[in-house]
Amino acid sequence: MSVQELEARVAELEEELSIVRSSAESALSSAEKRQKTLVVKLQEKDLEVESLRIRMERISAEYAKFKDDVKNKYVEQQKSFLAHAQQVQSLRSLAAQDREWLENETQKRIAASAAQRKAAQEQANRIQRRCSAGW
Repeated sequence: MSVQELEARVAELEEELSIVRSSAESALSSAEKRQKTLVVKLQEKDLEVESLRIRMERISAEYAKFKDDVKNKYVEQQKSFLAHAQQVQSLRSLAAQDREWLENETQKRIAASAAQRKAAQEQANRIQRRCSAGW
């Protein structure tokens, strides 16, 4: 090959190198822009994930408080039901005692009334016998 051919070949290679270099620089620039875009998107997603994590923690705390409130309300309700049941039982016991007392008093009054009737009848019989005997 002659010097001119070599110079022409060098010029061709330099032109190809320039085209390849320009293409590579363009691809590199595009890749860097894409990388920056992806980094920004990744940071945005990180912020979103952090926000969601904080929100989840807050909701979890609210749920735990709600659960405790429901549990405490249930316990208070059970205590109230138990107290009410004890009051009902106490009232039933008092009612049974009152019934028993009333039955006893009624029996006493019936016995007293029967005794009075018997005494009155006996007195009437005595008076009648005396009257019949001529008193």
